[in-house]
Amino acid sequence: LIECCDSNDSDVQYCLALCRAYLGIDDFDMALSTSESILITDPNAVDAWYMRAAASLAMGSRDVALESLNTGLTCSTSHVPTLELLSGLLLEDGENQKAYGLLIQLVRSGGGTPPVHKTLSEIAQNSGLWRVASQHWADMMSMITPTSVDYLTAGELAIMAGDLEYALLVCTNAVAVDSTAQSLVALGEAQFAAKLIPESVLSFRKALEFDPEMHKIHFNLANAFELSGRIEEAEQEFELYILREPADPDGYYNLAAHHVKLGNILIALSLLNDSCELNPGTIQPHLLRIELLEQTGDLESAVEKITDLMEITLDN
Repeated sequence: LIECCDSNDSDVQYCLALCRAYLGIDDFDMALSTSESILITDPNAVDAWYMRAAASLAMGSRDVALESLNTGLTCSTSHVPTLELLSGLLLEDGENQKAYGLLIQLVRSGGGTPPVHKTLSEIAQNSGLWRVASQHWADMMSMITPTSVDYLTAGELAIMAGDLEYALLVCTNAVAVDSTAQSLVALGEAQFAAKLIPESVLSFRKALEFDPEMHKIHFNLANAFELSGRIEEAEQEFELYILREPADPDGYYNLAAHHVKLGNILIALSLLNDSCELNPGTIQPHLLRIELLEQTGDLESAVEKITDLMEITLDN
């Protein structure tokens, strides 16, 4: 290759191959100098800009690598290695939105591998774009043999996106692949979201048979019973959940809401106090507590709690 480069100065392909060879044996100094020689001859050689970046990065010159990649991107917006390396560096720097745009371009350029779709989904999840995240996750699963964990994540994203038909499908697949308590709970949650309450109760009860120590199931059962009007059973399950998970503020809040429906205001207030104490940053329990204090005529306490809530809101 060296001889070819010496005798064919006008043909950069030989020198590009030589540069790749230097990178392959970790001779980064020679890779860098060769890539820079190529760029003197052909400043639009995107492969050379990429290899200059790769060599610079290996030598610890991250800024030079970024500059090379960005310059290479102006030569070609569809060069897969450039898009892969630059998006990875941007993700390391927390530049998720810029990385997202490059990864989308990578998919369009034929680089839509399962890890790329997974990363796209995770970026969308962090931005609360549930429908977009769900679609990216589905694209990822279409390229692999999904595990039950993949199906469970797909179900969670689909529920958040409001795509309940798809959530039911993937959670059913999760149970088919691996019939565990976790899979059955996910199916029950999808059924609950789709207002298939009797079916969700069956799924939660079956999950409890698989794993009696999975305390979350009592919480789910309680909400399902509550929605179907099975008041006594709902209360029992809420109390069981609080007994087994005394540090979860959601258990106290949901049981408080249950007692509000029954007119047990004082019991509800006590439970809301526990919920607010365990997680002061959650606004909803504070609001319900203030409303109940007003109903009982304890306006002094209501004003005091409003002041506390304003301080919490300002702190957040």
